[in-house]
Amino acid sequence: MHTTAMTGIVVEEWKNYCVVDTAVGRFRATPLGALRKRFRRICVGDRVELRVTNSDTFEALVMTILPRRTYLPRPPMANLDLVVFVNTVREPAVSYETIDRFLLNAELHELVTVIVINKIDLFNKDDHETARELRATYERVGYTVLASSAQTGEGLDSILTECRGKISCVAGVSGVGKSSLLRRIFPDHEFRTRELSEKLERGVHTTTHTTLLRHDQGSYIADTPGFSFIDLPSIDTADLVACFPEINQTGTRCRF
Repeated sequence: MHTTAMTGIVVEEWKNYCVVDTAVGRFRATPLGALRKRFRRICVGDRVELRVTNSDTFEALVMTILPRRTYLPRPPMANLDLVVFVNTVREPAVSYETIDRFLLNAELHELVTVIVINKIDLFNKDDHETARELRATYERVGYTVLASSAQTGEGLDSILTECRGKISCVAGVSGVGKSSLLRRIFPDHEFRTRELSEKLERGVHTTTHTTLLRHDQGSYIADTPGFSFIDLPSIDTADLVACFPEINQTGTRCRF
């Protein structure tokens, strides 16, 4: 059988195979047995080398996993360039602790984060003031903060500008409108959403599997499941300081 070698990006990962996006289309690719023994798993975002086994049915073997630039263990993702961290002021109420935990984890994994304040179409006067305070707090220490509305489309161009040419993921606690934003960006893709839980003032988890979607040439955006990225890992105190830009910058000017 004629075989062809090529490279691509893993956009879906399942138990026994993965879906790889290449310059000529998407392939259902099975990892070589030896590859499974050397690696725990192939992740969404991995760059891989394929050997095409059937060009008519787009089937291939994964021969090599190329070196990863970054790796996020929970949920498993490789080669992320940017995390779009979605928040809102109401439904659910903003939590500075959650934002700080998330930013700390992103810094630990050497990931760039853009903070998005979503659902601005629902804001009253007090909400807009809270959003301005939130924006000022995090812009002061160097983070990019954007405002958006999945309902009206406001702010989407700014988000997509940040994502251009990168592998990005959209993350945040449930109920902030991640899936609604993605549905606005990818109108032809079906995203499952549920109504916000009024009792708990937070959403019910609707995403259980990570999929990497191509937005344009060289740009991929993923939806990631769950709260896992705000769980704090064990970290040495000395390393902790470097994860807070405002403290780290001040420390470089301190003679002690």
